[in-house]
Amino acid sequence: IKVRNELFFISNFIMSNDLTSYSDLFYKKKVVIDRSFNNADAEDFESFLSLNTYLKHIYFNYANIDLVKKIVGLLKKYRKKNIKISIKGEDENLKIFNDLENYIKKNKYIKKNKINFRIDYTEEYKRENFLKLLNFTTVKYILVIILISTIAGYGIRKYDIYKSAQEVNHINDDIDNIVDGVIDDLPDESTTESSSKKKSSNNPYYKNYSQVISVLKETNPDTVGWLTVNNTTVNYPVVQANNNSYYLVHDFNRASNSLGWIFMDYRNDVDNLMQNTIIYGHNLTNRTMFGSLIWCEKPSWYKKEENQYIKLSTPSSNTIWKIFSIYEIKPEVYYLKTYFESEKEHQEFLDKLKNRSIYNFGETLTTDDKIMTLSTCSDDGLRRAVIHAKMVKVEYRDKNTSIN
Repeated sequence: IKVRNELFFISNFIMSNDLTSYSDLFYKKKVVIDRSFNNADAEDFESFLSLNTYLKHIYFNYANIDLVKKIVGLLKKYRKKNIKISIKGEDENLKIFNDLENYIKKNKYIKKNKINFRIDYTEEYKRENFLKLLNFTTVKYILVIILISTIAGYGIRKYDIYKSAQEVNHINDDIDNIVDGVIDDLPDESTTESSSKKKSSNNPYYKNYSQVISVLKETNPDTVGWLTVNNTTVNYPVVQANNNSYYLVHDFNRASNSLGWIFMDYRNDVDNLMQNTIIYGHNLTNRTMFGSLIWCEKPSWYKKEENQYIKLSTPSSNTIWKIFSIYEIKPEVYYLKTYFESEKEHQEFLDKLKNRSIYNFGETLTTDDKIMTLSTCSDDGLRRAVIHAKMVKVEYRDKNTSIN
C-alpha cells in the first residue's frame, strides 16, 4: 500500500526532529528540544507522545524550568517510564539548576517512574568551570573520604611499625644472648688476653664479633659481619643478599618486616673488602637501625675523637675505620660507586666525597685507601644522610697479623 501525504504546516519540534512520517513518530527513541515551545510545538509534542512507544531519551539543547515542567507533565499524562532527560551543560541552561533540583525532589512521579535527569557538560565547559561543578556536598564527601583514608592509612602504618619494632626487639634480644654466650664460652684462663676479653665484654668496640658471626650464620646464612658506630645505637650484625631490596623489607630472621635490617651492598665482597664497602639501613624514628646516624651530624658528636672510629668485623678480620666525611645530599648513586676505570677517576671520587663533608676531619685519601660508606635517609625522607670512613687498621683472624 502506498500512502501519500501533504503537510501544509509543521511545528519547530516536528521539523528539528525530522518527524515527518507515522513511522518516525512511532519508533523515535530520542528527541531534541532546542527552543521554547509555542502552541504548535506543545500540541505536536503531545501528539508524538500519544503515538510513540519507544521513547527513551529527551535532550534539552535549550531549557527553562517552565518548559521542563510542561514536558514532565505530558510524560506523566501518557504514563511514560524509564526516560532519560539530558540538559546541555552551558551557562544559560544552568541558571535553572536550583529550581530544577527542588522540582525533582518534590515530584513523586519522577522518582517512581525512573525519569532520570542529568547535566551533559561539554568538555570545554568542564575545563573552564571545574570548580563550579564541585558543589559543597560533593566536596564535603571527597574531603571526608580523603580524611578517613588518611587516618586509616596512618593507623595501619603505625600499627605495622609497632609490630615490626616488637619483632626487631625480640631479634635483638636473641642476638645479644648469642653474643654473650660466645663471650662466656671463651677459654677461662687467667691470661692477660682472656682477662682483657672478659673485662671488656660489655664494650662493643672490644668484643671479637668475628667469633660471633659463625654462630649467627646458623640463624641466617646471609650474615657477613658486625657493625659498630660509637655513641649511637648502631651495633648490629650485617647481612647481604643478592640484591639491594630484599633487606629493606625483611629482618634478620628473613621474615617480612617494614623496618628491614642493616645490609651490605650486594656488589661488595666481604672476604676481600673493596675500594668502597657500602652498608645500608633505614632511618627509624625510634633511632634503631640507622636512625641514630643523624646524631653524627651534630658538632657535639663528630668533634669527639672517640666517635670518629667505626668497627666492622667479618668472618676473616676485625677492621677499624676513621670517618673523613659526613653530609646530607639529594638521592643519587654517585657516592655508591664500587668500581673505577682509572686511578684518576678513583682519586676524583675520593676528593669529592671528602669535600662534601660538613666538617674537615683532616684525613688524607689516596687510591690505596679502602673506604666504607654508611647510607640512610634524612629525617625528612627527601635526602640521604651519608658517612664515609677509611680503613686504618685490620686484624686478620686466621693469619694472626695486623696492619695499622
